[in-house]
Amino acid sequence: MDKICRKCEIALDDDNWTPSRQRARNYICKPCGNTSQDKWRKNNKTKYNASHAKYMKKKKMDDEYRLKYNEYHRNYHANKKITKILEEE
Repeated sequence: MDKICRKCEIALDDDNWTPSRQRARNYICKPCGNTSQDKWRKNNKTKYNASHAKYMKKKKMDDEYRLKYNEYHRNYHANKKITKILEEE
């Protein structure tokens, strides 16, 4: 049985049907999904802006944590090498 977009009625395949929608058995092609998503964003600007701001804040925190974590480990391993070299002498 062929899968068909429930909005525009074109055949769905891997090129025009996202994997997340395939798993959810949501029979909407990418262009129709993008159109409905844009429409929702336009009609719900405050909800979208709040959600987007929350996402960006979390992303910024994740980026800051990642940078701090990388710096810590870079210093840790550099100090470990120095200690090893001093012990060999």
